[in-house]
Amino acid sequence: RAEGLSDTLSALRTRTLDGLYHSDDLKHVLIMVEVAHDPFDVDAQTRVLADVRNAFDQANAAAGGGYTLRLTGLNRFVKENQDQAKSDVAWASTASTVLVVILFLVFFRRLRFLPMALAPVGVGVLVGMGSVLAAKGSIHGLTLGFGSTLIGVCIDYPVHLVNHLRHGNFPDEASRRAAHGRLWKNLSVGAV
Repeated sequence: RAEGLSDTLSALRTRTLDGLYHSDDLKHVLIMVEVAHDPFDVDAQTRVLADVRNAFDQANAAAGGGYTLRLTGLNRFVKENQDQAKSDVAWASTASTVLVVILFLVFFRRLRFLPMALAPVGVGVLVGMGSVLAAKGSIHGLTLGFGSTLIGVCIDYPVHLVNHLRHGNFPDEASRRAAHGRLWKNLSVGAV
């Protein structure tokens, strides 16, 4: 066993040929690239990674194929993490929205209240995303993740209103109007 490991390690021992690092058996090449852009500049790193893959695909096709490319580096991990964060946020926000709608319909049993409850959420998402895009030009995955957690706060206000309108017990019309007036003031301050 030790001899097999020794043979494997000696085959992977590096040497240089034509200015490139090769394994001793010439089956592996190590190419190190330094890029000019910040590794956290995801757009630039996406282009760099795509260029490396395209160059490899062309060289591999010209050589008859059969070679594989393995990439590592901070830029690759930053890009993969951003893609994963966007995927997670999309999945979590879709699932939570569906579950909130189901719970809303189970509790209130009226579809007509749903647009009223979702309107503040929609406006909040549009205003928030529009503000970030106007100020920064793009939205980071972490921003989307944190912002999606605030939707729970945003939907509390319309749910409170619908609950009050649907289940409030008022002895007469005057007390109902007075209660609604107080509620609208509180909800307006909360919405702002």
